[in-house]
Amino acid sequence: MDEYLLLYMLIMKFIWTPDLGAKKSIDPSVSTVKFNDDYEARIPNSINTAMRNWDCTFTVNLETANAIDSFLIQANGVTPFTWVDPQGKNGLFVCRKHQMNQVKFGVFQVMATFEEVQN
Repeated sequence: MDEYLLLYMLIMKFIWTPDLGAKKSIDPSVSTVKFNDDYEARIPNSINTAMRNWDCTFTVNLETANAIDSFLIQANGVTPFTWVDPQGKNGLFVCRKHQMNQVKFGVFQVMATFEEVQN
């Protein structure tokens, strides 16, 4: 079996859509050197310097909240997963931290930050 096909089959896919209001941030990875004459030189730290981070909230029923929670626990902040962001762009992400709280009877919120990665 082709190694790329095998890798593709091993990648997890996050299928849930966040609530409206998800927030994207980009913090480019750049090295800066300042010289005495106020000249500043900037260079990217890698090829992919502008990785996306998304702060998302999912307001769902208990069954779906448990499914999202289980998915993120299984990925454990280490295993990347594919996800289509609110702008409709595909990417490879990890989630290092998520929270879940009960809003009212039968309604839960899962809050998570998805960080784009390159493998």
